[in-house]
Amino acid sequence: MFPVYLESLKRMGNFKKDLNTGERAQNYIISQLKDLHKGLKQVEGSFKDYDLVASDGYTAEVKFDRLSEKTNRVGIEYECFGKKSGISVTKAYEWVHVYKLYNQWVYSVIPVTELKAYIKNNWGYLKKASGGDEGTSKMVLIPVQGFAEAFGFYPII
Repeated sequence: MFPVYLESLKRMGNFKKDLNTGERAQNYIISQLKDLHKGLKQVEGSFKDYDLVASDGYTAEVKFDRLSEKTNRVGIEYECFGKKSGISVTKAYEWVHVYKLYNQWVYSVIPVTELKAYIKNNWGYLKKASGGDEGTSKMVLIPVQGFAEAFGFYPII
């Protein structure tokens, strides 16, 4: 069960563990959204446009933000290895972000167009950072409280 697994996370740092956590997050989100989008499932194989797809055409990108627990910020990647990535290239309809808000894991479900507009409108105010694998990713950092207030959130229980 994903909520129990989240609380057992102590120290993550390698790709295999991160991938496993990301897959668990996707499965949890599927369980939460399956009544809204029939046939919602993970996309099989290597596919960069989105993570989840439903028979009604719904698509979602799911991100598990483990560093939010330490930084109190949500990181949204927009570039990797000098090329557009993440929010800049996703073809998903919604962006689902799992993050730690104070002492609880939560998730926000945001239309990609709204998240892009928020980033664009606040670009000058948002902190930027490099991170990810070997510091090759560029991202904007949004305080978790501001992110939750802007987009709403659901507790993971």
